[in-house]
Amino acid sequence: MLKINNKKASHVGVVLSFILFITFIVFMYVLLDSKVNQERGKPSTLNYVKGTLLEQVSAELTTVSVALISPQSNCVELSGFLSGTGLSNRIIVRDDSGNVLTSGISGQNLKVERNGNTFFRVYESETFSPEGDLSSSCQSPSYTIGLSKTENLIFESKVAELSVNYAADYEALKRSLNIGSGDEFGFVLTYNDETMLKTPEENVTISIYASQIPIQYIRTNGAREAGILTVLVW
Repeated sequence: MLKINNKKASHVGVVLSFILFITFIVFMYVLLDSKVNQERGKPSTLNYVKGTLLEQVSAELTTVSVALISPQSNCVELSGFLSGTGLSNRIIVRDDSGNVLTSGISGQNLKVERNGNTFFRVYESETFSPEGDLSSSCQSPSYTIGLSKTENLIFESKVAELSVNYAADYEALKRSLNIGSGDEFGFVLTYNDETMLKTPEENVTISIYASQIPIQYIRTNGAREAGILTVLVW
């Protein structure tokens, strides 16, 4: 009887061991299959994040060129300029060489210290700070408005703002961008001089998917430069 009981116990132990082994195999299969499926979904996640980030850091830039007719003083006041062009007071004025000219807004008039220039461009965007008035006494010459165009471009200030939000509350930013809980992301703006504005580096042990996008971006002084926006997903 003792031998029979030992045999039965041994048989039960073998069955339990087999069941535990099969359970372990199934568990590992499910775990690995889940990871494989996650990896397969990363390229589409990268495309989504790339499109979403580009939308977040872009805004409209309107450019209007102005030619003065026989100005008699350095400071000029262009009567009815804002109402005539439909621009707001969020502007930057630059001469033909790209130098920023001191400017101000008085009602619907634009004031500019022209520094000898009879031609300049006015750039308007919601990302620029509102202009105040100038204390200078300005002449009101005749002027003509030339080429006017509006473009959707990437702005350095919006990339910087997104980077601040990333560092301040990453999870809240993910939720606002509708990025899934199982996906992580980062980005890098490489400037024309090869310096970088980037999100904090993470110690990532899994595959990172990246997309480099050649861009033109607008700096805080209104200058247009070439750069690269790199989007990372893991």
